[in-house]
Amino acid sequence: MHAATFPNDGHTGTDFRLTGMAKMRQGVAVLAAAGGIVSGLRDGESDIPALINPSIPETGKHAAGNTVCIDHGGGWETQYSHMLKGSVTVHMGQKVLAGDQLGMLGLSGNTEFPHLDFTVRQNSRAPNPFAPYSKSGCKTGKDILWDTEILNNLSYPPTGILLAG
Repeated sequence: MHAATFPNDGHTGTDFRLTGMAKMRQGVAVLAAAGGIVSGLRDGESDIPALINPSIPETGKHAAGNTVCIDHGGGWETQYSHMLKGSVTVHMGQKVLAGDQLGMLGLSGNTEFPHLDFTVRQNSRAPNPFAPYSKSGCKTGKDILWDTEILNNLSYPPTGILLAG
C-alpha cells in the first residue's frame, strides 16, 4: 500500500492506494485512526471505476462513495472514503476505539483505483496530517498527527508505475 497526500488539485485527504484489484479482492480492513462516535456513513455505492460508470458525480455527496465519519470531540473529525460496497461494519452513533474495523478498502465513488481517502478535519479545516501547522509543502513536520510507529510503516514513493497497458 502506498500513501500520498495533498496534491495541488484541492484534494485534502491522504490516499492509501493498493497496487491493484487483486489486493482489494483479498480484503484490506479500514481501521479507525482514533476513538470517537460515528457521525456519518454511507454504504451501498458500487465498486466501479468512475470512467466506466457515468452515474458517479465528480463532486457532491456520492463522490466519496461508501464513507464513514467519526467525531473525535474538540472539533476533530476523520473521514474514510471509497470503501467497499456492503463492507461498512459500524452504525450511526456507535462508539469506536482506535483500531476498530470500520469496513474494507474499496473502489466506490469518483475514483479509478482501489484506495482509501483518509481526511482529518479540525473545526471544518483539513490540516495535512504530515505537517498540520505548515503553510507549504508535503514534507513531514515536527508536530505530525501520525503515531510514530504508524508513520514509520507508511511508504511514500515519490514516483513510480503501478499499472501499465
